[in-house]
Amino acid sequence: YNNLLITVSSIFLSWWIPHTFAKEAQGSGVPQVLVANELDFVSHKKIIESLVGIKVILIKIISSIICIIGGGAIG
Repeated sequence: YNNLLITVSSIFLSWWIPHTFAKEAQGSGVPQVLVANELDFVSHKKIIESLVGIKVILIKIISSIICIIGGGAIG
């Protein structure tokens, strides 16, 4: 039961962290990167940072690591 509890808990935690702290970090991130790549950085800096800023990147990394350590799959 311990392994199942760890896996389920880590998958829930890896969902809860982006859901709570950075809703824009949910999902694969591919559409956000494509949009950010097409925008001009000078005139759309705020939008680009909300799509692929440091907060989004760190939240995605942390939640992915938690999921993998707990036995979940990402991709």
